[in-house]
Amino acid sequence: MGNLTFTTIDVETANANPSSICQIGIVQIRGGQGKGKQSVLVNPEAAFNLGLCREE
Repeated sequence: MGNLTFTTIDVETANANPSSICQIGIVQIRGGQGKGKQSVLVNPEAAFNLGLCREE
């Protein structure tokens, strides 16, 4: 598994509507190791369902 190379994309939504994207995360794996990551906040122009939010 040490030679794996791939990119994952995670899309978060503000509520149950799939078009309410509020954050996109991308992680790149090369040779089985994390080589880069990026997170971008997006204004969903929709109301947030606070039940889906958590503090980190």
